[in-house]
Amino acid sequence: MSTLSMMFLVPELNAEEAPPLESQVFDRVFFEQYHPQTALDMIYRLPGFSFQNTSSARGFGANVGNVLINGARPVVKSEKLSNVLNRLPAASVQQIRIYRGSQIPPVAAGNTVVADVILLDVETSGNVQGELVQFHDGSIKPKVALQLTTSLLGREASVGIQANNTPGYRTALITQRDEQKKAIAKSSEVLDESTKEFKLTAQLSQIGTDTETMLTSKVSREKYLGETVRYDDMQPSNEALYLIRELEVENTTDIAELGIDWLVKRGSHRWQNIAIWVIEDKTFANTDVFFPTALAHSTWHQNELKTELILRSSIELSPIGRFTPQFGIELVENRMQSFVLQSGDQNMDRTDVSELRAELFGNVNYQVHETLTSEVGITYESSRIDVSAQENSEQSLSFFKPRLKADWQFAEKQSLSAAAEHRVGQLDFSDFARSVDPLDARGQAGNTQLRPQQTTEVSAQYQWYFSKRSNLKVELLYQWRKDVLEHIAITDTSSAIGNAGDGEYWGSTIGIAIDLAPILDNALFEVSYEHTNSHYSHPNGRSERLSNYLDDWLWMQFRHDIPNLKSSWGLEYWGDYTEPVYYPYETLIVHGNKRLKGFIESSWIHRFKVRFEVTHMNTGRFRRERTFYEQAIISGYEVADRTHKADYRLSVWYNF
Repeated sequence: MSTLSMMFLVPELNAEEAPPLESQVFDRVFFEQYHPQTALDMIYRLPGFSFQNTSSARGFGANVGNVLINGARPVVKSEKLSNVLNRLPAASVQQIRIYRGSQIPPVAAGNTVVADVILLDVETSGNVQGELVQFHDGSIKPKVALQLTTSLLGREASVGIQANNTPGYRTALITQRDEQKKAIAKSSEVLDESTKEFKLTAQLSQIGTDTETMLTSKVSREKYLGETVRYDDMQPSNEALYLIRELEVENTTDIAELGIDWLVKRGSHRWQNIAIWVIEDKTFANTDVFFPTALAHSTWHQNELKTELILRSSIELSPIGRFTPQFGIELVENRMQSFVLQSGDQNMDRTDVSELRAELFGNVNYQVHETLTSEVGITYESSRIDVSAQENSEQSLSFFKPRLKADWQFAEKQSLSAAAEHRVGQLDFSDFARSVDPLDARGQAGNTQLRPQQTTEVSAQYQWYFSKRSNLKVELLYQWRKDVLEHIAITDTSSAIGNAGDGEYWGSTIGIAIDLAPILDNALFEVSYEHTNSHYSHPNGRSERLSNYLDDWLWMQFRHDIPNLKSSWGLEYWGDYTEPVYYPYETLIVHGNKRLKGFIESSWIHRFKVRFEVTHMNTGRFRRERTFYEQAIISGYEVADRTHKADYRLSVWYNF
């Protein structure tokens, strides 16, 4: 046994050796022990595979996840990839293929490893899910979901319906201190919230000999209601609770999306054309009252309407010798209108943003050797952004975004990847307009002078498979960031998101999955540790690091499957963390404790699965430390100790 195997207690595994890295195929039989209900369940059970969800970046090319469905990216924009996979019944999945190196399709260029979900041709399949969630306050909220796939007039049609009411409840003890750290106020706080959501999705596809056509659509509504009450804890103990603040928040989001994907297949090439249209309408309404006089009464109403039109065309050529090229063009039009009315405003504050962007892209995969492949890609982006607000702005931007990647399988079960890439981030249109954090009563001004953040990154990844379920993965990265987006001062009392110089960011991740057989049959233990750091001189002079990242993060998971009982149980562990955010007149540091989640599930009854899950088994405790500044001098502190007690989730699935 090797020294590394002894360190991690990896048993000798000869009976089930790992297949060659570039030809891994996981058939349905591999997943049966996990009793998956959806394709997403199966993705999470892939050994050594780290699922990368899609983001909310504008456009289609910038939202590359690392999972394909039948060799193609899902043509959806407002839905994350995880939601799409969660709607695919496990019964409809034939196998999942893992691609590395030269096998990665050009449509997923830039990834180190890609999973491809291959679906069965079935007449009718689907699943029904029912769920109940209970929080510490005793409230129980339901969820129901239906997904159906069938044949309709020679075409494959699927429809999904979901309705849920997700509760939320937490308490907090808050202490406010002066600049000498003397307590000047103490209060207790209760947040009672719920999120109601209704979503309808539909898909219609037709597959011919040379063409494939797919239509996708979605409509959804999400409504958030939150009530926060705060009581004075410095009153005599014999007096009744003394209400000092009441905050009511009501946010609504309506989304409609329509997409079409037309694929033409010829012997020498694949020509894909995509069109997606999305409209998103958000309303934010807050009422904040401070007692006992109720004179400090404020209201906030904001409507934000966003539209996006994406047109994309790409051609993937068949391999030419050792080369596999792909090239194409993407056109995107984005618009946003924001209307804000706050108590005390004489007129409504309006912000209009429009963007027209074009991208020309090309990728070439080159097979240097049977164990060494390289990928070269370049994208040219040109855009124009117009902002109409109290301060108008016009920007014409253009960037080259090159990418170089190499994959080397230097042993049968070991591989090494290295990449270098220059990326240009996308601006969040909401940052051009005013906004507010109602709970912290922190307003944010709009900034019409924003520029995209640019990142140059070099990275490397090493992966070693002990067996089909056991592996070790090490990742390293270093980034140079230009025009970093941080919170900056606009006036002596207001702040906004703005470009604030350059910085550097680096990190490393080590993860290992261990098949515990023969110590414990059908048991898997996974652990991952991530360390990150940065160097950056913040304009406020109080920090030499970037905001919004965790220095250290430890995650562990244990799962034990009991096939003869058709049952499983497991535990998931999240390590403690510290995350700072730097504002011009405030520093916020959030601490979280070590937390546990446990589950038990069973599929005793044919086609049914029952799962009981407990989150925050040991109670989630989060401390928010706020330090306030005036003229760069500390003026006070606020510490909020928040408590999330255990919540319970009972889910039932039926597959047909």
